[in-house]
Amino acid sequence: MMSNRRLIERYILKAIFPYILISLILLTAIIFAQQTVRYLEAIFHGLVPSGFVYGVALALLPNVLVFTIPMAVLAGTIIGLGRMGSDSELVAMRAAGMSTFRMLWPALALGAIATIAASYLNLQEAP
Repeated sequence: MMSNRRLIERYILKAIFPYILISLILLTAIIFAQQTVRYLEAIFHGLVPSGFVYGVALALLPNVLVFTIPMAVLAGTIIGLGRMGSDSELVAMRAAGMSTFRMLWPALALGAIATIAASYLNLQEAP
């Protein structure tokens, strides 16, 4: 019985999470490429060893993730719930007697996890 109670929450998570993951990958790639383009000139002229450039790129990753994690969660949640809304799945859930909080808490839980991850990166890794 408990498994059936959580079926809707798992369905909502499965509807949101792929969009969050795709958004995170795309946003990280775009912002990371924009940040590392400053160092490409030094690589092409052979002024800096490639190992150093890779180290600098790895050091930039936490700073990029601090910005992209919240944006990815926002974009993924909007896209996932928007798709569910356009398919009238949210209306069907409400008509079945499901409360708004029960539909939103999976998205809020993902947001809380992303907040903790971004806070850790911002306070521990980025400086």
